[in-house]
Amino acid sequence: FGSNRTGDWQIWRTPSVAGTPEQMTRRGGLEPIVSPDGRIYYAKAAPEQGIWEVRGGEEVQIVPRGRQLSFGVAENGIFMMDPSAKPQATVEMFSFASREIVQVARLPAGLRLGYFAVSRDGRSILYTQIDSWMSDIEMLREFR
Repeated sequence: FGSNRTGDWQIWRTPSVAGTPEQMTRRGGLEPIVSPDGRIYYAKAAPEQGIWEVRGGEEVQIVPRGRQLSFGVAENGIFMMDPSAKPQATVEMFSFASREIVQVARLPAGLRLGYFAVSRDGRSILYTQIDSWMSDIEMLREFR
């Protein structure tokens, strides 16, 4: 889990039954994802981008791009959504086997996108689509 209990955002883990949380990162981290093989991947806060992994206490950048809530980890690689790609959002995959990044999908143009996830086998992608973003301002009079 991510927490700012030390004053800045870091990745922590805790036993599922009970126990003391253990800090996993020292140089920042947000929104960790545990891969099918148990590795911990995470993004860092802006302006630093990229997908990182904790390896035996060491923090290693795996992919130089990618950001929080916009990536998922499958058995064969890391899938990353780029909502700012033009003319439409794209999905890329960093292959664990080839160590290369390839575009695997273009999402429909004009979408407002939110969260992103990928299935364990890397064959399905799930993302939120925001169809309407509205708000109202209301005045409350004589409420006392």
